[in-house]
Amino acid sequence: MMVYRGGERFKRALASLEQGLPFFDRMVLSITSAPDSPDVQAAREFADRVSDRCSIDVLCTQRELPTMAHQEFWIDHLEHTGARGDDWILWLAYDDQLRIRGLEHIVDVDGNWSLHPDTAYFGPWAMRHESAGELWQGDATEPLDSWTSFPLTGPVRLPVVDWVGAQLLQPTYMQMSGSVCLLRSHRALVRGVLRKGGPMRIEMATALGLRTRWVAEFSEPISIIYGRPNSDRASYGRAARREDWHLLAALTATVMPATACDICSIYSAATARGELGHGFHASLAEQFSHQGTLQLDSARTTSPVAQSVDSSITQLVLGYNFNDRVGLQFNVPLIHRSFQRPDDNGNLQRGRVSGPGDVSLMANVLAYRADKVAYTVRWGLMAGVKLPTGSTSRLQEEVDELTAPPAPVDSAVHGHDLTLGSGSVDGVVGTSIYARWHHVYFAASTQFAVRSSGKFGYRFANDLTWSGGPGAFLMLEDNYTVALQANVSGETKGQDTFAGAKAGDTALTAVYVGPQLSATWKEKVGAELGVDLPVSLRNTSLQVVPDYRLRAALTWRF
Repeated sequence: MMVYRGGERFKRALASLEQGLPFFDRMVLSITSAPDSPDVQAAREFADRVSDRCSIDVLCTQRELPTMAHQEFWIDHLEHTGARGDDWILWLAYDDQLRIRGLEHIVDVDGNWSLHPDTAYFGPWAMRHESAGELWQGDATEPLDSWTSFPLTGPVRLPVVDWVGAQLLQPTYMQMSGSVCLLRSHRALVRGVLRKGGPMRIEMATALGLRTRWVAEFSEPISIIYGRPNSDRASYGRAARREDWHLLAALTATVMPATACDICSIYSAATARGELGHGFHASLAEQFSHQGTLQLDSARTTSPVAQSVDSSITQLVLGYNFNDRVGLQFNVPLIHRSFQRPDDNGNLQRGRVSGPGDVSLMANVLAYRADKVAYTVRWGLMAGVKLPTGSTSRLQEEVDELTAPPAPVDSAVHGHDLTLGSGSVDGVVGTSIYARWHHVYFAASTQFAVRSSGKFGYRFANDLTWSGGPGAFLMLEDNYTVALQANVSGETKGQDTFAGAKAGDTALTAVYVGPQLSATWKEKVGAELGVDLPVSLRNTSLQVVPDYRLRAALTWRF
């Protein structure tokens, strides 16, 4: 309920809310006023009285806000307190009442509302008339006039485009008060593709929300509207016409090949991956690489002893988005490496190392965002720090090699290849870009790690990693998306520094190509699967280089 200078009418509405407590899990009273206003006091007294029967949120904007700014205020509160886009919202004006008999007709004995997620519910509305200066004092048992926005002979469920189009041609009475819509539809008015600036036509604009296909009315009114008997509906209609551009734009978006539902699916996909939206998200990402090719200064070579490294890095990520633009994430890598190489006597040595690696804390900022029906552009920035939490015991091998005699067979697998941690505090910066035109897109990202000296004085070289390429949505539905991307990725890293000299067998520049398949489900789950095949590998001295990489990731948004 949005409250603006409610007074006695607000208290009347509160009385009806108390009768309707069994039908709701939560009530939000959003008051645009100073914090010490009588409306705030009345709301808090109500909350104290009924808090044992229903969750009551009393919000205060601290000052009077315009309607749409007030709308954004309570939507922001809901999103920050666990509400989801598929939660149902009954919107009631402060000077109206709930009609309990109507609620009893649509809510079953178990408290379930028979609602369809692709439908917005408007009307019918029970009407009473009162003057501006005094409250209605009539007989509450008398029959109520009822108003509808549908044809009198039916149907009472229409495609949203038909319903809005008919209203533009021949407006009928309608009210936001008593409507029942999903939170995502309210959110679209203040932060969606077609943001709304003023309250006129808010009913139809809300009905044209994300993934809404139909508009329907209930069998009986669930709200009682208190109007003025001499209200000038003609003047209201002329003023409302100024908002028709917004509705026409929304209708156009609804019927275009790249529909507004596509936009919603794309938004939901980004939210499922943790890129947008507010709240916590967790990810499990895996990269497996097989390094079985021996190269000497970028040319293939052989060894009398088999040499290889199989590396599995599992990233556990916990993130929190403060809003659609700013977020933090904490990464914990779990590393497992199995290897084979010649030992000091030239015999085959097999081994493995496992454990946590260096953790990192990253901040993400969406620096630019444009979401339109035909196209989307997003540009992000990130920066963070990597901390020395992984074991550096394998770097002891680098120290031992300084005084060890030459081995009969040169090894391409050393301590710096096997260590779980660097022992250094490093900085990481990066950027990403996503651009979509209808159902095709281009996505790319890059990261640059600035290294410092770590354990034993060993300093890994700065390294640059990047990936990107064109893609297309193979499926773009209300509840799920599937996309395929032609990915080109790579890394370039100079020579490490140890004991005051460059480590010759540490520089690598690699380029990979391969497909990446992405999928999302609602705003909750995102998944990726990719294969990287090397097309260019340039290295210094003797190294084992990758034959392929497999990548997979799963993200869950709470």
